[in-house]
Amino acid sequence: MSGDHGEQEAATATLRLHRPATGRAGLRKLTVMIDGEPAGTLAEGATETFTVTPGSHRLWVHLDWSGTAHHEVLVSAGQTADLQVVFAGSTMNPLRDTPHSLLVLQPAPGNTATLREVEPPASAQRRARLTVTSRWAWTIAIAVLAGVIAYASGLRLG
Repeated sequence: MSGDHGEQEAATATLRLHRPATGRAGLRKLTVMIDGEPAGTLAEGATETFTVTPGSHRLWVHLDWSGTAHHEVLVSAGQTADLQVVFAGSTMNPLRDTPHSLLVLQPAPGNTATLREVEPPASAQRRARLTVTSRWAWTIAIAVLAGVIAYASGLRLG
């Protein structure tokens, strides 16, 4: 039986993701996508481990309208790829940050994991276009609503 367990361990690989505590979006969890499927979430200051089959895997981490670029990571049987997700954008303004400017996925310090940026699947490209469109729609709707409220309350703008 113990031989079977050793073979089972050798037939898996591990992706370990860390999100340093920075205070940015601290209460909100990042969603981790592996091979196009939600694999879990990543809280601020947390490290999560995901067991995968050896080989190449597509990895994407996102928070609402922003996320990392899509990456491919190659892990061998029994290997652990240590990665971290950091906030790199200068703002959290959805009108200034592009969908992939805020979060960066990179190897953790001292780890030799290789990440290769890849084209996002067509569904993710459509979602990014819709996200940009919806950000503008919400901005316009809020501006109109603010104008209506100001008008209704008798405030003069300008």
